[in-house]
Amino acid sequence: MMYDRIRKPKATTLDALKAVAAAIKRHRSEVESAMRDYRDSTANLAATYSAALVEQKISEAKQSAQTQIKRADLNMSAEIKRYTSVLRDSLHEITSAPIPEDFERSMRIYKDFGLKMTKSEVEGFAGSVYENYPAVRVLAAVAAGSGFKVSMPSVAQMEKDIRSIERVAFIPRLYTPDGFVKEALTLYPDTPVFRDDGSVAYNRGKPDSITLTMFSAGERSLEKTIDVEMLSRWERVQPVVEQVNVKDYLTKEAATEAQEEVNKLTRKVHVDAMEIEVSNDEYHAIEAAQRAKSERESRDILNRYK
Repeated sequence: MMYDRIRKPKATTLDALKAVAAAIKRHRSEVESAMRDYRDSTANLAATYSAALVEQKISEAKQSAQTQIKRADLNMSAEIKRYTSVLRDSLHEITSAPIPEDFERSMRIYKDFGLKMTKSEVEGFAGSVYENYPAVRVLAAVAAGSGFKVSMPSVAQMEKDIRSIERVAFIPRLYTPDGFVKEALTLYPDTPVFRDDGSVAYNRGKPDSITLTMFSAGERSLEKTIDVEMLSRWERVQPVVEQVNVKDYLTKEAATEAQEEVNKLTRKVHVDAMEIEVSNDEYHAIEAAQRAKSERESRDILNRYK
């Protein structure tokens, strides 16, 4: 198959995702080790030490565990920030790559002369603009007239992947291994509320078991999502070509654009928190106008490719 000959994405991109998953796994192991040490160090102290020494030993064990956990948080945060930088650079290259001049000339020839493309031609061009999002969008516009849909993995979803990973770098993490809730409640500081940049806006007081469960579930979930979804999504960052019905495809595209316009107009009539919505008559008038616009644009597009 042709795509087998297309070069793979930079190894550093996939390596970065794998490194993030490994950093999360290592963090979980280090936190569990710290809590286990604390549990072992504070067990049965009363049978060996006086009350005064028991308090001292517990304080020392607590401080040691908290230091280990803080170090684990900082190490994971630093690694994740380094690797998300790699992912952001890769995505920036994909979305901001210049369109090759020879490719642009070819697209203009197909469009200006109304030439139809075969699937082999579309796939050939798709391979030549591998990991070039602007060029793929141009190819998609031209290939649509020949009945082909050209798409890439969602850039919005890839941006969401990066944001999900970045949030795990926010510290303190409050990760709690299974069976260590009691230790976590003793060792962890107040529950942080993070700003978008990762800084702590304020604290909500000591965490409870539900809060600890939520923080921990997010970390476990991300590690699984990287293995199951993100690696696959980032590994095949290349155009996918599908044959579709020209008329149906173009009509749906125009209808989608029209619906987006309707949504924009609807949102404009919301006023702050009052959320005053358009009346039914106004909405239907807008909807009818946009539907007419959609049908007109669809006919114009189809006429250009007849």
